[in-house]
Amino acid sequence: MLIAFALLGWACAAAAGWAWWRARGRHHTTEGLLDDERQRFSELLDRLDIAHWRRNVDSGELWWSEVFRRMHGIGPQEPAARENALRHLVPDDRARVNQELEQAYQRGHGETHYRLRQPDGRITHHLLRITVTRDPASGQRIAYGINIDITERVRLEEALRQRSAYLEAIVHNLPLGPVNTTC
Repeated sequence: MLIAFALLGWACAAAAGWAWWRARGRHHTTEGLLDDERQRFSELLDRLDIAHWRRNVDSGELWWSEVFRRMHGIGPQEPAARENALRHLVPDDRARVNQELEQAYQRGHGETHYRLRQPDGRITHHLLRITVTRDPASGQRIAYGINIDITERVRLEEALRQRSAYLEAIVHNLPLGPVNTTC
């Protein structure tokens, strides 16, 4: 009888070990597919010239795309650190953007605008959108961000404001002449 229980125990242990090994293999396969999909999505955003980044909010680990680095004038050898990105912003925008990043991490989402001074002296305008989610495997909070150059849109909006103000000034200064109130 003791031998039967021992054999049953060994059979259960072998079955549990086999099930664990199979589940582990499926997990690694799934993780590999997920990593491949992340890589394909990142490459798609790069081809669309959309800067993007990922930050583990809990550990502080940060990753930037090549487009993000190029857009912000950050070399491939520079470590991904918030300070390295903020130093390229127009000084008036740095504290505000830093504060809005922290608020977005707390809320779980956010959006802000900022300006960069380019090496040739130009100022470019950018839109930053952030969303924060939990990694299903680790439970840690992961922030995903995209940065889009909106310089042309800002220029067009300013040109429209100037034209509207000009036309408004003309209309306000038009001589209307005598007004006939009897019809």
